[in-house]
Amino acid sequence: MIGIIYNPLSRKGVNRHRVEAIRKILDDRGFKYEYRETECPMDGIRVAREMSATCDTIIAVGGDGTVNEVINGGLEAGVTYGILPFGSGNDASRSLHVFEKTDEELADMIMHPNPRDMDCGYADLGNGVQRIYLQYVTMGIVSTVVKCYQGLKKPGKMAYPKAILKALRLHKAKKYHVELPDREFDCLADYIAVQNIPTVGGGLYTNPKGVDNDRKFELVIIHHKSFFKLLGNLVALMRGKLDKKKNVEYIPVTEWCNITAEGPEWGSIDGELFEFSRAEAKIYERPLKMLH
Repeated sequence: MIGIIYNPLSRKGVNRHRVEAIRKILDDRGFKYEYRETECPMDGIRVAREMSATCDTIIAVGGDGTVNEVINGGLEAGVTYGILPFGSGNDASRSLHVFEKTDEELADMIMHPNPRDMDCGYADLGNGVQRIYLQYVTMGIVSTVVKCYQGLKKPGKMAYPKAILKALRLHKAKKYHVELPDREFDCLADYIAVQNIPTVGGGLYTNPKGVDNDRKFELVIIHHKSFFKLLGNLVALMRGKLDKKKNVEYIPVTEWCNITAEGPEWGSIDGELFEFSRAEAKIYERPLKMLH
């Protein structure tokens, strides 16, 4: 049995018509499935856990936050996952090349599942929060962008650019202490993340060479030099050339990485905001099975 979990709060519900269109395709073809909707933030964990008792494949319908909730809810049951990318950022679906699929193609993906491996990580924030993640654990300006985006009244094509501009006005570089199996160091950074996939924030290539199934993550650090250097980094990011900038560092992570800030700040796991000062991130013991 395949289960479908829709988050009606994703992108403030503007994609409900696409959910109904895909359900109609499935119904017209006599395809059997279980369908449920979440009722509040973080409810996807509970719903996925309950649904995993009867379903061996669960489809998360929404954005990256919804996907993160669903994979955490179904993890113990070892289910296969799928994504209908109807949220705002949809970066996990971009890495899986699901984002560009039409409704007909998405319905076909559900009816004729063909899973592949996708690496995931385990994050412990030291404040009672432990989460599996597909994309990243981050602190710095991207978390500010997420916070600014969530404060916007309406979604739209200009939502992320507006959030980025507001984040630039609010942003301050922070000091971090980094621990890896073979070394440790301090840095002053605008952005720091343990990242699995190429993009964050709705297609921004912060980690252009990231591969989601190579059993390796990247520690991405944008070292702070000046505000004008940060603007230059932003322009390079928009052009997909951030990795060409001299103040941007990429360090392979094959086991674990700990990042400690000077004090509590807003950080993000797969687009979900948490307040923490220390993140322990490591590659999870096994990859997940994902439809593509």
